[in-house]
Amino acid sequence: MPDVADRTLQPTRRVTGDVDPAHPLDTTHPLLRGLEGFWLPLPSTSGGSRLYDLSSKRHHTSIVNNPSWGADARVETPGINFTGTEYAETGIKQSDKKPTTFAKYYTIGAQYQNERSGYFSSGNDDRFYLGQFAQGNSMIWGVGSDFLEGSNIPDSGALISLIGTIDEDGGEARLYLNGERDASSTSPSLPKLSLKILLGARKEDSGVTQYMTGKLFAAMISTQPYNDRQAAAWHDQARRGFPDLLRTRSSPTLVSTSGGGGAVSLAPNDLQHGHTLGGTSLGVSYDLAAQDLTHTHVIEES
Repeated sequence: MPDVADRTLQPTRRVTGDVDPAHPLDTTHPLLRGLEGFWLPLPSTSGGSRLYDLSSKRHHTSIVNNPSWGADARVETPGINFTGTEYAETGIKQSDKKPTTFAKYYTIGAQYQNERSGYFSSGNDDRFYLGQFAQGNSMIWGVGSDFLEGSNIPDSGALISLIGTIDEDGGEARLYLNGERDASSTSPSLPKLSLKILLGARKEDSGVTQYMTGKLFAAMISTQPYNDRQAAAWHDQARRGFPDLLRTRSSPTLVSTSGGGGAVSLAPNDLQHGHTLGGTSLGVSYDLAAQDLTHTHVIEES
């Protein structure tokens, strides 16, 4: 069975223009376990000052300081231009020390004094932060008073995915750049946040500072710690427009069963798509082993 990080979905599904507004995410997908927020601007929800959370938590937010929007030929969805004055408050303030994953898909902008690339942060030593301190620096994943520093330095204008994750309080923290592990360390202490997490800037007791430059296309916060395979799979989804994470208006209805498994009802002409555990049904297979879930899609055009 192909590795979840190495598989290629053919043909790529173009779904962003037909996302189901009532249930935009396929919450049965293994990458979306423990989801706290998933901000993905779609054609129908972009162009204003609102940033919509597609998760069931509905952490919708306003982007401060009148952001502009733009397209990138490399990306399926619109992006928000952060020029060093804009930010958005996610509404998430973690009151318990939980495993955590932050993920972003964005382009690196030119940075100036007190500005950052791709900042995703909450303040002081009681904090998380994920991004780049300044142009020419490597990427960082800060957890509490500790931080990881990667070894790779992306060019200005580069389109990247950046993921920071920690298994548990005192466990291993990992930083992933474009789906590959860039740094790791053990024993950082998870912070108990007193300030809400910002996209595009750093929140401190004294106010907002250290703004981001760059164009943001997607961001996610989850309490599921990502391993190497999951980080590679999230990067693959990001570069293809998240086709396996989004549900369209014609997607099969998801039906829960008493045994906790997944089932689907199929309408005529729908892509045949079924879920089973420990087996294969209608072109989708799951294999559970040692906390890794291999998820393979085979699509046949009817």
